[in-house]
Amino acid sequence: MNAELHLGMDSILAFKTQHGSAEPSLNALGLVAEWAGASGLSISAREDWYEQAVITMKRWSEELNIKVNLRVSPDADLRRLSYELKLDRVTLIPPRWVGPTVVGGLDAYHLSDELRATIGQLRDADIEVAAQIEPKVDLIKRLQRLDIDTVVFSTHAITSSSAGDARRAHFSQLMDAAVMARRFGLRVAVNGGINLSAAEQLCRVTQVSEVHVDQSLSARAMIRGLDQAIKDFSAAMERGRQSLL
Repeated sequence: MNAELHLGMDSILAFKTQHGSAEPSLNALGLVAEWAGASGLSISAREDWYEQAVITMKRWSEELNIKVNLRVSPDADLRRLSYELKLDRVTLIPPRWVGPTVVGGLDAYHLSDELRATIGQLRDADIEVAAQIEPKVDLIKRLQRLDIDTVVFSTHAITSSSAGDARRAHFSQLMDAAVMARRFGLRVAVNGGINLSAAEQLCRVTQVSEVHVDQSLSARAMIRGLDQAIKDFSAAMERGRQSLL
């Protein structure tokens, strides 16, 4: 089974917010992403671009036939947001930002048991619930008890490591966590500093169903155009799938 490519727009929103720019149009980028074959679009509800994120999500939900994913911290009013935006997925993320990027994963042990009720209501409304965590087996067990649908493994430790023993160790940890997540019936996604070569490598892990990219794809789109950049990443992911580990 092919892995899905999901495109994050946080780096674009950060640029627009910093420069007070109306361009590029997130609505137009969403249309191109859908046309080029991306499976999903996501935005994080960061405070300094919250209103723009909500407006964009509403337009995407109304106009695109593509999965729309809002990334929020666990203390957000999830039920209100999902009612207003008619989301396909809500992803719980840590409130740790480096520039336009969320770094690391949630400490699942500090997620309140009360969150389970909210998650249940979201799922009853046909909204998927995901959580971004570090690829550690003990955290996966906690997510499964909270009735999460999808686990998003942070791959910053892999993508920021140079080739060698450290990178291999992080990759091995990811593989073990992915196997455990699938054993618990969770869908597996990866996110964090993923470039073309990392996308190909990560798709060699059978259990990975989704690859989430943001800055690397946006940077490539400046040279190749968004449609071709998406096709380049899709081709890299397919090469990875053809040599599964």
